Amino acid sequence: MTYTQQDLAELHDKIINAETILRKDKTMENFPNVNEADRKIRSCRLKSLHRNYIEGAITYFDYREVLWLTINKIRKSLNLKEFSEGEFDKAWQYRTMAHETWKGAHDEILSTILGVW
Repeated sequence: MTYTQQDLAELHDKIINAETILRKDKTMENFPNVNEADRKIRSCRLKSLHRNYIEGAITYFDYREVLWLTINKIRKSLNLKEFSEGEFDKAWQYRTMAHETWKGAHDEILSTILGVW
């Protein structure tokens, strides 16, 4: 059986996607705090904060500042080390916590809380 370049490219993409999904699943398994962190995101009303930012009720700077303080509050409650301003800057560069959709922002915020970037 011979494969075209298109077939090989599609197969390659499927393999890469499967590896990404497996890697993400394994990553989350290593964090027993993931469910608790998710609950804390809801209880801290980060969805409302995000919506206010997206709708222009608060500035980018205010969103980032409140998010940093809230993420540190959540990390502290999970017995994780709080982020310094420099550490949060690094996370901000690698994560899209100001994503235009809440789902995208939520996943990025959760990963940041767990220290994955």
